[in-house]
Amino acid sequence: MNRIVTCAHDRNGFVWTYDDTEEKWKPSLVILRIDKAAMDVRWSPDGSKFAVASSAKCVPVSHYEGDQDWWVSKMIKKHKSTVTSIAWHPNSQLLATGSTDFKCRVFSAYVSDIDPSQDTGPFSNPEAFGEPYIDFSCQGWVHNVAWSPSGDTLCFLGHDSSCHFVTFGQGEPIQQAIRYR
Repeated sequence: MNRIVTCAHDRNGFVWTYDDTEEKWKPSLVILRIDKAAMDVRWSPDGSKFAVASSAKCVPVSHYEGDQDWWVSKMIKKHKSTVTSIAWHPNSQLLATGSTDFKCRVFSAYVSDIDPSQDTGPFSNPEAFGEPYIDFSCQGWVHNVAWSPSGDTLCFLGHDSSCHFVTFGQGEPIQQAIRYR
């Protein structure tokens, strides 16, 4: 299905679906339940849900509820400041966030109604939706986060001119930082 998701400072999200018969994009309003600006939005790799980074110290994760014909949002409310960026793990069940409290965090984004079975990726213990797996510190705001295509490495960029790489494998994750002037 051809869909685009958008969000903005007006605190709303829209899922745009292309209508072949009318040859135009049709919007569907998504009530995000945030009281401050939306900062970033990303579809999960499997396309079944999307997440929105916000200034409201939370991350709505939305999925389509076919019975009700609307988008439902579940909240991750474990941040202490603005969430600047988000990145989905390739399994579509883990979500990395970057925020202005100098932290990069990884959360469970498993939604039992739509995800076939819980896949914790590089983590051994399954967590309930919205629960954190791990967090990493930086010396400045985290501007961007990204997963490698395999999901074994997480990268985040800090306002302190640093680039952090976290490799997951056997045992504890290994974090390396490159600092620039």
